[in-house]
Parts: sequence; C-alpha cells; structure tokens
Amino acid sequence: MNDDAGRWMRASWSVHSISRQLAALVPLALTATLTAFTAQPAAQATPPPASADASKATEHQARHALADLPLSFEANRGQSDARVRYLARGDGFTLFLTRHRAVFGLDGAAVALKPVGAARNPRLVGRSPQQATTSYFRGKDPSRWRRGVPAFGRVRYQGLYRGIDMVVRGNRSGAEYDFVVAAGADPSRIGYRLQGADRLRIRHGDLVASTAAGRFIHRAPVAYQRIDGERRRVDARFRLRHGVVSFALGSYDASRRLVIDPETDLEYSTYLGGNDDDDIVSVVVRDGDVYVAGTTYSDDFPTTPGAYPDTPSGSDVFVSRLALDGGGSADLVYSAILGGGAYDTMSDMAVEDGDIYVAGDTESSNFPITAGAFDDDLYGSDGGGTDTFFAKISPDGNGAADLAYSSFLGGNYYNSGRAAIAVHNGDIYLAGSTDGGPYPQTPGAPYHNDYSAEIFLTRISPDGNGEDDLVYGAMLGGAGDEGLSDIAISGGDVYLTGSAYYELTDKKFPATRGAYDRTYNGEYDIYVMRISPDGNKRDDIKYSSLLGTRRSEGSSAIAVRDGKVYLTGSTCSHDFPTTRGAYDRSYNAKCDVIVSVLATNRGVEHDLKYSTFFGAGADDDSGSIRVSDGRVYLVGTTESPGLPTKGIPYDSTHNGKNDGFLAVFALGGRRGKDLKYATFLGGPKQDGAYALALDGGYAYVAGFAGADFPVTPGAFDTTSNSEGDAFVARLLLPGSG
Repeated sequence: MNDDAGRWMRASWSVHSISRQLAALVPLALTATLTAFTAQPAAQATPPPASADASKATEHQARHALADLPLSFEANRGQSDARVRYLARGDGFTLFLTRHRAVFGLDGAAVALKPVGAARNPRLVGRSPQQATTSYFRGKDPSRWRRGVPAFGRVRYQGLYRGIDMVVRGNRSGAEYDFVVAAGADPSRIGYRLQGADRLRIRHGDLVASTAAGRFIHRAPVAYQRIDGERRRVDARFRLRHGVVSFALGSYDASRRLVIDPETDLEYSTYLGGNDDDDIVSVVVRDGDVYVAGTTYSDDFPTTPGAYPDTPSGSDVFVSRLALDGGGSADLVYSAILGGGAYDTMSDMAVEDGDIYVAGDTESSNFPITAGAFDDDLYGSDGGGTDTFFAKISPDGNGAADLAYSSFLGGNYYNSGRAAIAVHNGDIYLAGSTDGGPYPQTPGAPYHNDYSAEIFLTRISPDGNGEDDLVYGAMLGGAGDEGLSDIAISGGDVYLTGSAYYELTDKKFPATRGAYDRTYNGEYDIYVMRISPDGNKRDDIKYSSLLGTRRSEGSSAIAVRDGKVYLTGSTCSHDFPTTRGAYDRSYNAKCDVIVSVLATNRGVEHDLKYSTFFGAGADDDSGSIRVSDGRVYLVGTTESPGLPTKGIPYDSTHNGKNDGFLAVFALGGRRGKDLKYATFLGGPKQDGAYALALDGGYAYVAGFAGADFPVTPGAFDTTSNSEGDAFVARLLLPGSG
C-alpha cells in the first residue's frame, strides 16, 4: 500500500492517557444545552436550557466536583500478577496493592509504599462494594478468562501494625492512605519507605518524592479524632529519617481512635500524560444506554520499583456500557477487556439487541477465541503477522460481560487498514483491506486479487460452527490500492466507502455502468459501493462509483437513507464536484470538509444529488455523519478560526490550534440557508471530534480534548492530567428542548 494511504484510510485518532478507571472512558461535561454523564445521582428531569456563557464551568469548579469520585479497586482474580490483591486505575497511574506494598505504577517509574516493621501477613479486605464489574478475556485458554470481577471503593489492610489498620482509597487524580489507630495502640510504630524514589524531601509540610516520571507528592497529613460527634484536629506532620517516613503528632486522647490521613498527588514536570496512551474509537447509543469501545495499553505490574521502560508491552481492546437516566447521569453497567500477549487494537463497534460487536486488528497468536469460531489461527496457517479479529460480547445472567463469540479473520497475508463492522439480524458484516493472498471466499461472490491492497467483505453467522459460519466472502477492487473507511447496511444491501490509489491513471476501478464517475482522477479518489451479497459474482455489485479530482480526496463515514448515500470526508482540491444551490460551492483552502449525497439506485449522470464544501481557510476534517428527520449531522476537527457557526452555538469562537465542531445541515439547495446549526467544541489546546450518535433529541459526541477543555461540575471525570484526554459529551440538539 502506498505510504500516504493512511491519510485517507479509516480514521484512528490517538487519545492520550485517558482515565482508565472505566477501562478508558472519560466523559466530558458542558451543561445546559450540552449536558454530561455524571457519576453522582442527578435529578430525573432534564435541566432547563441555560445560556452558553453560563454553561462554561471553570477548572476550579471542576476540580471540586472530582472530590467525590472514588477509585475503583478490582479484586485480583487472575487479571494481574499473582502478588497483587487489588488494583485501581486512575489518571496517570495504576495502583497495585500487594500484601506488603502499595505500588504506584506511573509511566516510566514505579513507587512502592513499603511499611517498615509491619505484620508479616496483614489481611487485605475490600470495602464499599461497587455495582459495576469488569470481565477479562485474555489469551486463548477460557479457564483463565475472568467474568464479573468485583470492585470496591476502598481496601483495608487489617492488622498492619498491632491495633493499626491502613485504609487505601482516593479519587481518579490521586490516592489516600489513612492509618486508623485503635484506642490504646501506639502510632509511633508506623513507618514506611518510598521505594523507587530518586530523592525524598519534606517541603512546606509535604513529602515530595522525585521520580523518573515526575514528582510524587504526599500532602501534609491531617490527623483527627471524633469526640462527642465532632471531628477534632490533631497536630500532625511528616518526619523523615534515614529514608523512613513517620509521623510526629501533637497531644491527643489515646483512649479514642485516631485517624492519620495523608493524600497523594501526581505532579508531572518532564512527563505529560497518564499511564500510557488509550484510544476511544466508537460510541453508540441504544435504548438509553451508551456503549464506548477502544484500545487500552498494558499496565503490567512493575516487579522492581524505580525507573522502567515507558513503552507498553502490548495493548488490549475494551468496551464499556453505561446506563443513562433522565437527568443525564450515568452508571457503569459493565466493562470488558479482550486481548492477547501482543498488540490488539480496536477499530469499530456495532450494537444490536443489547449485544456489542467489535472488530479490530491483532498481532496476538493467543488472542481469546471461542470454541467453534470461524477461524482460530492467526495469519492463516502461516502464523505470526496481523489479522482482523471480531467478537460478540453479551451480558450474562448476573449483569457481567460475557464473550459469546470471537474469531480471527484473514488470509495468508497481512491485513492492513482497520476493519469496519455492521450487524443485521444477528449476522456480522465486516469490511476492510488486505494485502492480497487467498482470503475466505464463498461460491459466486465477486473475487478480485492482484496482491495489492484489496477490499474484503465478509458476512458471518456467529453460530459456533467453525468454517460453516461463513455466509459470504468477497474481495473487491481494481489494479491498485484500496482502503476501507466505513460500512453501512440498508434494505439488505451493504454500502462501502473508502479511498482508491493507483500508480497510473489508466488503471481501472471496477465502476458499474452508468455510475457517476467511472474514471480514476489521480492521487486518492473516494469510492462508493453498493453490494447485494447474493452470490451472483459481479452482479452482486449493484453500484460502484468514484468521486474525486486530480488531487487527494478521502471519505471518513457514510450514512444511508432511502437508497441515498450520505458521505463525508475531505478534499484538498478546488474543483471537487459540487451541486447547484449547495451550501458552499467554493473551495476555501488547504483541505475542506465535504458533504455529498449519491443516489445509488439509478446509474445516470445525476447520481450526485448534493455536494458541498464546508471549511474556512485551514485544514478541516470530518469524523462521522448521521441522518435523522431530513437533517444531516456532522462532527469533525478544524484548524480554521473562521469556520462558520450558526444558530445559538455552544461556542462561536475557535479556541486553539484544533477544535472539534458539530454542524447540522438541511440539504435543501438553498445555499447558505442549508446550514442550520454549527458550533465549536474545544479549549485552547488540541481538541477534536470523531464519533457521533443520535438519540432522543440529543447528539452524543466522542473526541479528544486538551488539558483546558471546558467542563462542568458533576461530570464523571473533570480533570485532565495530560496533553490530551478523551471525552464523550451529550448535546441537546436545536429544536429538541
């Protein structure tokens, strides 16, 4: 495949160090017309609209809202090192609790709190059980899979010293460890080392540990007793001697219980980001639930405190399901993590009848595969390399996630480009690109293979009957490279879009007779295909057309309504085809967003029903498109300060180098009046939007956000500890409330 092909293939936005407490879900909050998923109880009624100015919360307010969001401590059921009893994932760290140490795994360093002179075998007990669970499907051996792993809000080290317990808790930006001293017990017994720190010092009452990843700060301790129902402070400070940390206390009532409470913060100096990078790829809304899926990078238990390589040893796929109430708050229903011993990356997700279907790429020969799967060998019979995978995740009878079906999909050559997935009546439709070679094919399906990058289209019935699960398998393309961007199903037909690149302009793309454009134009052209998977060879291709110019164009997403394909992408050409009366027929500069509508059931020159530019002088790109009630909804990323806003936008100002945007069109051919609503989404850092779902008058937008992205109190996560986080936002659509 040509080296530049990635620009126009399926989008893969890197979302840096998103919070991993939900296996990498970080919702955004913007209130009023933009409301958030919150982790705390909320009123059942949707809040009344407020002004855009009122909806912008300050960072100060956001940090206060974070205080009540607890860490989630998973009991170790085999998903981590055997020495680990509980683990929790926060913003920028993973906390591993072993019998003898509390280990903070940072990106590039590990710091272990090691009690000195403590009991040999303290008992670790989870407290404050949480409703949501996480399921782990790692490796091929089902006996090692873990379903419904419970989680707790805190963990208690009972009997750490005689009469003294340690309670570990916290929020997503830090952890707290309380020492609970029983009446008559001696707090002078408490002492610990911070293993792995390069330097320890006490500064302004705080204990500061310098590490390879930055400073690890233990705030000045707060000690107190409860007497007659009141909390009474006891003077307390850190004491540091010969590398051992202890506490100096003022006078207190030794006949009553005493609590000593330091608090930890991560303050990065040379390092920006959390505990490795994560990607959110897809968001889907169904029946009031929000489904989020993506890639999470490995957080292996650090065997030795101190500096260690910050390169992840692999990656896994995650999915999370959240239940919304009428007030915009969300509760985590379950999460699941799938992966093997190497890199596994998520590319697309679909939801049908409460089941989650995911697809992606894997390098793991031990990726979790279910019994009776279509293909249980990586890279065909040769082993090694990269294959497509796909999986079905269903809720079990106890409300946890279960792996109902999982399989490889590939030939004897490398699968390149990320697979797209769709589901129809329980059957799984997968499309992507492969670098040639034999590929699963069914009799009568079109099959073209010249050992360049070809498009594959596969239909699987996930019944657990091995190779008999294959219902349809085709390879499509011309004498060049084709990449796949998106798939849609309507009326039993499959619609595909992507980009085509040929070394020579005389190379033929398999366009159908009477298609809008049968001629390859140059560089990258968009293609649109409509397939009826009936097994009638080339007659299965009901429509196939190019759309492009002599310069580069690429598609990012499609939606289908009444036989028309609604397409969005980008063009870097001034002569991209537009239609009379379109919103903007003038190329603006660099690369513009495009919105085009093709009628695929006619095959005449007027197939192009509508086509417009949307841009303003810098690079603009789209991420997703949806069609509802005659309107077209579009999200993307823009560098253009002059990108048009319309209606009463949440934000009419371009805030940084890149901002996300949401635009709503009514494609009536009334030029400027076709744009009904447009707003920026972002702060002064790098921001963008790439995924979109519509439900009940709301738009759900997923994207990446810089450290100063606007948030509101009460959001599930309101703090960014890195150069970029992921967000999921809910916006009240114009005219919906």
